[in-house]
Amino acid sequence: MDPDDIVKLLQICLETHFKTLDGRIYTQTDGTPIGKSISGPLADIYMDWFENEYIYSDSNDFRDNIKIWKRSRDDIHSLERRRGGIRLFLLES
Repeated sequence: MDPDDIVKLLQICLETHFKTLDGRIYTQTDGTPIGKSISGPLADIYMDWFENEYIYSDSNDFRDNIKIWKRSRDDIHSLERRRGGIRLFLLES
C-alpha cells in the first residue's frame, strides 16, 4: 500500500460520517467528525506537527517565555512569562 492509497482511505473515513437528528440525516462538512475513532489520532498527529513546527522550534522567538505547555489532544494550557507578569493561556476547541 502506498501513501496515496492511505490518503484515499483516510478521505473515505472522514467523508462517510452521518448523524441522524429528528429523522433528518446530517453530515459534518468541516473538521474531523466528532465520535469517529480516527478523529483523535488525527488531532494528535496535527498537534505534534504544530508543536514541533511552531512552539518548540528554534525560530520561535518567544519559546523561552513559555514556562508550561500542556496539551490534551487539541486543548492547550500554557503559562507564559510576559512583561509585567505571567499570563495563563487556555485554548480549548
